[in-house]
This record gives sequence, structure tokens and C-alpha cells, in this order.
Amino acid sequence: MAVFGPLADDRDRERITEAIESIQYAVESHVARCREGYPPRQEQPADSALAELREAQAMTAKALPACSLTVTIDSGEPGNIYPIDKKSVGYRLALAARAIAYGQPIEWSGPWFTSMAVEGSSLRLAFDHLGGGLVLSKGESLAGFAIAGEDRAFAWAEAHIDGDSVVVSSPQVTKPVAVRYAWGDDPPCNLASKSGLPAVPFRTDAWTGLTWPKPASTTP
Repeated sequence: MAVFGPLADDRDRERITEAIESIQYAVESHVARCREGYPPRQEQPADSALAELREAQAMTAKALPACSLTVTIDSGEPGNIYPIDKKSVGYRLALAARAIAYGQPIEWSGPWFTSMAVEGSSLRLAFDHLGGGLVLSKGESLAGFAIAGEDRAFAWAEAHIDGDSVVVSSPQVTKPVAVRYAWGDDPPCNLASKSGLPAVPFRTDAWTGLTWPKPASTTP
């Protein structure tokens, strides 16, 4: 996440303070879990402090002016917090700077989720920052999507690209109400744009997770 300009007013400062508190708590929760070893990839959809940290960063980038989110979830290495691929990180940060700070008419982000529509037992997801269209960055089918019904029990979903949207479904969830993508400590993910930038991880629900809502302080 990067800010490329001054904050406009006191409300901006309040928002960034709130966002930093959310990010800090999510980081603390994730670090506490990592003390016993870097968490392995979850075999089934589950809550994740690291996913909530990514969400807090994305919410901050959306809320603040002159702020960007650079997604590098596809360039890391499981079990290594210092991955070798620094070039992709620098290149994507430079794209954001060129677009936001210098006003160049270029795409600086991968797909961002914008809306969801229920179509029977399927969910249709819309995105912006399409970068020429949605594609798979690797593999033969989309990975990393999970859906749930009112019971909040998530199951891996079958997903496919349909024009500028993604359609997801699962035989285990006949009445889906929520979807998550790349939601985990080390999640599978391969949705990207033709510009070569990965989609921003997201969820459509606001259900209580591991780090949010933040527990009330016990300090008097």
C-alpha cells in the first residue's frame, strides 16, 4: 500500500488512523500465529488473520485519496517472508506511482471486485480494473474461490470466466449468499487481467473473523 499525495482534510487523517489500527491488530494476530512456525496452506476454506490483514490494506487504499494497493500475492514463496522476486514488486509499485502521482493513463492494478449477483445456485462477480479482460495467470481452471450459504460454512467453488465477470458455484451450496477469493494464509489464486496484474483478494461478506471486529480494550 502506498500514498502518493497529501491527505485532504482531518477526516482523511481519521480514516488513515483507523485503518492503521486495523492493520496493526491484524499484523499482531498473524505474527502471534507465526511464532509457532509459518502457517501452511489451508486445505479447506477457513478464517485467516493474514487474509484480514490484506483486506484492511485494500479497504484503506479504497478509502484514501492518492493511495494505491500493489498486489504481490502471486510472487511470494510459501514459508519465506523474504521472497526472491523483488522485480515484480518494484514494477507494480512503479505502475501505481506513474498512474496516481504522475497521472499517466496506464492500468496500475489487477481486477478489483465491485458487485455480486445471485443467479439461482450460482453467484456472478463483477470487477473493475479489467486491464483488457479477465484471464487465468496459470493453470487450466480458476482456483481460490469459496462460497457459503446462510450457515456461513464455506466450500470450494467451481469458477469460470464469463466475459468481464466470474461465475462461481458448488454442489455443496445450493443457496449461496457469500463468496471469498484468495482468502487464506497461503491461498491458491490465479485470476488476473490481460495486463498481467493479479486480482485483489476479497470477500463479499462482513462476518466476524479472527481479527475484526477488534476486541474491546481491557485497559482502564
